Amino acid sequence: MDTKTNQTANVTSNDRIRRYYDAFDEWGRLNAPAGQFEFQRTMFLLQHYLPTACRVLDLGGGPGRYAIALARRGHRVVLADISPEQIDLAERKIRATDVKNHIERIDIVDAVDLGIYEDASFDAVAALGPFYHFVSEEQRRSAVSEIRRVLRPSGLVFVSFMPPLVGVIGLIERAAADPAQVDPAAYETALDGGVFHNRTDRGFQEGWFAKPDEITGLFRDAGFTRLDLVSIRGLAYGREETILAMRESKPDQFAGIMQALQKSARYPTVIATCGHAVYIGRANAD
Repeated sequence: MDTKTNQTANVTSNDRIRRYYDAFDEWGRLNAPAGQFEFQRTMFLLQHYLPTACRVLDLGGGPGRYAIALARRGHRVVLADISPEQIDLAERKIRATDVKNHIERIDIVDAVDLGIYEDASFDAVAALGPFYHFVSEEQRRSAVSEIRRVLRPSGLVFVSFMPPLVGVIGLIERAAADPAQVDPAAYETALDGGVFHNRTDRGFQEGWFAKPDEITGLFRDAGFTRLDLVSIRGLAYGREETILAMRESKPDQFAGIMQALQKSARYPTVIATCGHAVYIGRANAD
C-alpha cells in the first residue's frame, strides 16, 4: 500500500465540518443496527452497478469501512477524506486487513478540489458523505465538476444525499436534545432552501438537504445520465433493530420485509421521508 497523506490548502475550506468528523465515531456508527442496515444496502448497490476490478475513489470515506469492503471484492481503492482523525483511523484499520495492497493511497482531501488526482483516472467515485454539507451552489458545482473530471468516460458516481423532509425531521430530533443548535427559523429555511447552519460547534455542521430533482439536475448539467435513485434504509428507517432481529428468529418474515423494502425503495414518498438516498449516475462519453 502506497499511503500518501496530502495536507493541502483544500483541507482548510471548512474547519467546522472537519472538527465535527474529527470527533465523530463513524466506524462505530456503522456497527449500530441502523448503520449495519445502511452499510449492507449501500454495498448491495455498489456491487450491483460496479464492474469487476474497478479503480474507485472513496470520497469522504472516513475510517475506511467501504474502502475495505470494496477492496475485498477485488477493486483498487483510493480513500480520501477531509478529517485527519478519520484518515489516521483508516490507516490503522487498513493495515490490519488482508487487502491493504488493494488500497492504493489514503489522502486528506476536500471534495471540492480533487487536484491531486489526474483526469480520467477512476472508473467510479463513491461520495457517500460530502454532499450532506455543501451549503453553497459554488461548492456543489465544484465538487460535481471535479468528480466528472477524474472519472473516465462512462464512469460511475454514487452520491448520498438527505432530502429536505428527512433533514427537518433530523432538526426536530436535534432541537429536542440540544435546542441551542437549532434556530427556530431553521425548519422553514431547511424546507425552502435546503440549508442548515448549526448555531453551535456541537453536532452536525453545515447541512444541505437536497431534493431529488436538484441532485439529478446538478449531475445532468455536468454531463451525467441518471441510472438510479434509491432510498437506502427505506421503510426500515427507524425500525432497523427490529427488522435485523427477525433475520434469525423469523426468517420468512425477514425475507418478506426485505422484498417489500427493495420494491418500495424507489417510491418518491419513501425517498422523501425515509433517511438518506443515493443517486447513481454515469458520466456521458465525450
